Amino acid sequence: MWSHYSEGHKGIVLQFDREILLEESGEDRVFEVKYTETFPTLNEFLDVLDDPPAIRKLFYCRKHVDWKYEEEYRYFIKGGKGRREVRFIPEGALTGIIFGFKTKDDNKTQVISPPAKPEA
Repeated sequence: MWSHYSEGHKGIVLQFDREILLEESGEDRVFEVKYTETFPTLNEFLDVLDDPPAIRKLFYCRKHVDWKYEEEYRYFIKGGKGRREVRFIPEGALTGIIFGFKTKDDNKTQVISPPAKPEA
């Protein structure tokens, strides 16, 4: 994982409790990745065209079977539209933070001391 996703051990892994994410966010936001030999077809796309959660599942939660060892789930957050924004996850959902051994100290500090959640 580190060599594929974290820019040579400089990144961070956030570990989540899938059940809390499902409970708080719903089944249209948390998906198990499907590992397969094939990729989505036009007919599969047309079948889910009017169903955004199904589109997410079809295109963003499918990987080649060679990656099955990852046992990955994906969590989709509403909004953003490509902008960098602070996003809050359900309380208690974050269960661990793993830093790559080349993660810069200032990046570690930013992750360990996140901004305060605004009052509702």
